[in-house]
Formats: sequence, structure tokens, C-alpha cells
Amino acid sequence: MGVQIASDRMISSTDAVRDFGRLLDDSQSAPYFILRHNKPEAVMLGMGQYEAIQEQLVKLQDMLDHVLLFMELETRGQESGEEITLDELAAKYDL
Repeated sequence: MGVQIASDRMISSTDAVRDFGRLLDDSQSAPYFILRHNKPEAVMLGMGQYEAIQEQLVKLQDMLDHVLLFMELETRGQESGEEITLDELAAKYDL
């Protein structure tokens, strides 16, 4: 999976050390990609961006958990011969 990185948001690790304060301020609006030996090594992003990413990860994990639960319950229902609609399943498990 490739990532498109704007050239103005890439900085060498040496320059990042030298200009850390400015990078810290600027990273609040968009992330910086820190390069070591001309390869992306790290990402510096603002706390707001980090929190937004974490919130999205939690939502995605919840969705995945619900899908996996549904698949498991559907498999069990098929094995036992019971049938349950998606709406009944959602109501039963408060999904």
C-alpha cells in the first residue's frame, strides 16, 4: 500500500532535529514525514489529528466486532437450523 506524500511535508531527520519547534507548530495543521536515508521513517502529527485517527480506529474496531459477531451467530444459527433476521439479531444484542 503506497502513500502519497507532498514533498513540502517531507523532511530529513537532521533537519527535523534542527527545526523541531517549527515542525511541532506546523504539524498541527498537517503531518510531517521524517526521512532517514531518504526513506520515510516516522510521522509527526498534531494531537488533534492523532485523536481523530484513534476515534476512527475505535469505530472501525466496533464495526468489525459487530460483523464478526453477526457472522458467528449466523453460522451457529445455520448449524442449529434456527433462523434469525438481522433486525432480530441487532435487537437481541443491542447493535
